[in-house]
Amino acid sequence: MIDKALKWSKSIKLKNWNFNDIIAPGQVTHLNKLLGTIIPGRSQNLLGYHFLFANQSNENLGTDGYDNYQAPVSDTQLFRRRMWVKGEIEFINPLSLGSYVNCQEVVSNVRLMNNSTFVEIVRHFKSETDPILKEKRTLIYTNDNYNQPSASVVDSTYHHSINFNVDDTQLSKYSFLTYNLHKIHLDKEYSKNEGFPDRIVQGPLLVTIILNWFHTNHPDLDISTIKYKITNPVYVNEQQAIYWKKKGNVFEVLITNGINISLNCKITLKGIN
Repeated sequence: MIDKALKWSKSIKLKNWNFNDIIAPGQVTHLNKLLGTIIPGRSQNLLGYHFLFANQSNENLGTDGYDNYQAPVSDTQLFRRRMWVKGEIEFINPLSLGSYVNCQEVVSNVRLMNNSTFVEIVRHFKSETDPILKEKRTLIYTNDNYNQPSASVVDSTYHHSINFNVDDTQLSKYSFLTYNLHKIHLDKEYSKNEGFPDRIVQGPLLVTIILNWFHTNHPDLDISTIKYKITNPVYVNEQQAIYWKKKGNVFEVLITNGINISLNCKITLKGIN
């Protein structure tokens, strides 16, 4: 297994992918309406909306339903499951409705650890003339089932903002909008077989919820970067809460179900000392 994974890691770093797309108003409108059913208010910017565009083609699906074009494979699929772990987005220029966008992807780092492999992907979005954003995302590939970690409580320095939950319909709509066929978002029985009690809310949706919440509440502040780590799954129909605190030009934002912290992110602002 390790030898095959090492061979794959060397070959995958030689590859790159190009996806062309149009920032379609229809998809943006659908996401606006979806977000409006999850949290109050609506931001007028499109931060996080790039997740809708320049996505995988789903031509070579793994056993979990997701595209295997960047997965550790040899003559067969080396790992039976994958999860989104963390990411970072640097916002350079805004998305523009109706405009052309190109996304260039590379696998920037592969780290083998015990029975798992961590894969870091870098995505560069640009228009015909200018860079738009740079995104890093890290996925873990493993054959181990999920084990619930110890409880993680929000400390008293954070402020509570709002509660929300993502229901079955909202979860499915976001999968369809992002062309994401991963079974842990669509199939409850499959999720149970992986060790989860129910279907899991997509990491990109949680990040987009945070960005939409932030600009609804702070419309005059511009975000430079957001860094996030998914520390626990968020399950469909499970109530979550957003907590936040500010340190200088950085907002620290959490999503929690009251027992475990699920998402931990840092939002860095532009031009504020």
